[in-house]
Amino acid sequence: MSQTPVFITRPLLAVLLELAADASPQSVTVSLSATAAADLDPQSAPAEAKSDGSVRRLDDLEPDTPVFSDFYFPDVGNALEFVFGVDLGTPAGQTQARFLSHPDGNPELSMRDDLHATVLVAVPPWEPANVVGFGRNGTERSLVTVAAVAPETDFDADY
Repeated sequence: MSQTPVFITRPLLAVLLELAADASPQSVTVSLSATAAADLDPQSAPAEAKSDGSVRRLDDLEPDTPVFSDFYFPDVGNALEFVFGVDLGTPAGQTQARFLSHPDGNPELSMRDDLHATVLVAVPPWEPANVVGFGRNGTERSLVTVAAVAPETDFDADY
């Protein structure tokens, strides 16, 4: 039985790898949330990515395909988490995946990793080819980068 690939937007993957590089030699853990492909905006893929198939076009996906497109900053809410043991920086039940960096270069899941339904593990050098996807049971899943971006959101606040 083949595993469903993990889809992630190209900009999100770039930001996650930058966070991992900035944190190195420490590891980083980031909560990820998905958006249905139909709700994303298409982005043009670089010519070299189109030729080697490393980036898929948004219109190649079914409209309801979940694509990881957003993240929650890893340090938001840490002060309260340290005191009360509750992660208030990430909305409960709203993240379907976790991105982990392993600066030691081992791409395998460990017992210390915070498992979600989907886990992405990155190792140095911090490049897209060095990110591995896993399912909840530790089975490796292919990672597919999608030429798309999350739609811009206006934050209207009534003060």
